[in-house]
Amino acid sequence: MPEEIDLLKLVCQRLEDAGIAYMLNRNTEFQRRKQVDLDGIPIWIVSLEDLIISKLFWAKDSLSELQLRDVKNLLSSIKTIGKKYISNWIHKLGLDSIYAKATN
Repeated sequence: MPEEIDLLKLVCQRLEDAGIAYMLNRNTEFQRRKQVDLDGIPIWIVSLEDLIISKLFWAKDSLSELQLRDVKNLLSSIKTIGKKYISNWIHKLGLDSIYAKATN
């Protein structure tokens, strides 16, 4: 019984860590957004790197082929992308396996 309690505590800690990492990522994404002008109307857009991270996060559970294809296309079409930033958040959010699937 004590082993099961320890395992439950570990699982809860991992879930809590993932939730905190996700909230930190969303906060960082909000801070990194950029304001652009669209026909005289100022709008805010997410950075390309944060869009990729979000798409990977959405695809993690759904395995959405659309999200994975979008990630692959974005990564292959943009040369000035912050790969170190993306890699850091992929690791923090536990998206390594879905990233590997999207880039193969």
